[in-house]
Amino acid sequence: MATSFYVYSSLEVYNRIYKDFIEDPMFNAKLIDIYIVPRLHLIAVTNTNNQKERLNMNRTIVHARNGVLPEELKGTVDLIKHNQCVFDAKKNKLLFKPRFLRSPLYETKVDRFYGDFHKGKYKVNWEHRFYDFMRDRINLVL
Repeated sequence: MATSFYVYSSLEVYNRIYKDFIEDPMFNAKLIDIYIVPRLHLIAVTNTNNQKERLNMNRTIVHARNGVLPEELKGTVDLIKHNQCVFDAKKNKLLFKPRFLRSPLYETKVDRFYGDFHKGKYKVNWEHRFYDFMRDRINLVL
C-alpha cells in the first residue's frame, strides 16, 4: 500500500479524530522535514529510528526514519519550507512549491479531507505535520 495524505481543517478536528492516539508515537510521530525530487519523489523525514537504513527510491513517497537525508541525495532535492505547501480544495490536491501560471514542482492527491472548506487554496500549517506509522499516512493540518 502507498502512503496516503490526510488533511484536517484545524487542530481541533485532528485531535477529535486521533483522540485515543495523541500520546502514542507510532500513531503521531512528528515530521521533521519534507524534501522533493522535482516531479519524481517526495521524501518525508522523521526521527524514530537510530539505525542507518537504505531508502527505497522505487516508491514515489519515500520515508527516511533516522532523521537525516542520505548524502547521495543532498544535491538533487529541494527542501519544502513554510508556506510552500498548499491544499487545493477544488482539485483535492496538495501542491508543493506552487508557481504562478505554471505547474507546481510536485503535486499529489489527498486521500481524505476532514472539515468543511469551499473551493479555494489553503496554506498548510507547518507546525502541525505528523506521520502515522500504523496506517502509513501523513497527516497535515491547515
